[in-house]
Amino acid sequence: MFAAAALGLLNAAMADTVVMPPPAGASGDEVAIVWIHGMNCDNEAYEAFASEIQYQGADAGQKIWVGLPEFLFDAPEPILIDHYVTETIAKLQEAGFTGDNIMIAGHSLGGVMAQKYAAKNTDTIKGQFLMGSVLLRDSHYINEDGSSHMSYPVPTLTLGGTKDGLMRVSRLAEAYWH
Repeated sequence: MFAAAALGLLNAAMADTVVMPPPAGASGDEVAIVWIHGMNCDNEAYEAFASEIQYQGADAGQKIWVGLPEFLFDAPEPILIDHYVTETIAKLQEAGFTGDNIMIAGHSLGGVMAQKYAAKNTDTIKGQFLMGSVLLRDSHYINEDGSSHMSYPVPTLTLGGTKDGLMRVSRLAEAYWH
């Protein structure tokens, strides 16, 4: 009974997934981006940024599809991340995405959840973008000579910055150093 109610809530939340097809006239390689929002963030707040990425991609010969799932209680979390990403990919495919070049993007806490998902699903996720988030400390270790050894399996672009103080500049500097 509880499981059925929980699935009902999940499916209701997935109804608010934003699916953004490529701009009209875009041609070339198909790319999909599943974009995980930050804690207490509205998934629709990412639409303008995602749209600009789609137009830049179109200029570079790519058809970029974007899926923005809205998490239950606006809280991306580890128990449900698999469900949300899988369902968003399915919605992108229902809308017409036919490729297999799937990226994941995450902002703040969404970046933590995105990288946990990507690391477990390297057969599906080809790369990721972290915004206001960095690779977790368990993705590297220090060699005897003091150099860093990265052990994270997914190509990652990190965009660092903060407006709310949650992502400290010192943490960004540490991630950059590694």
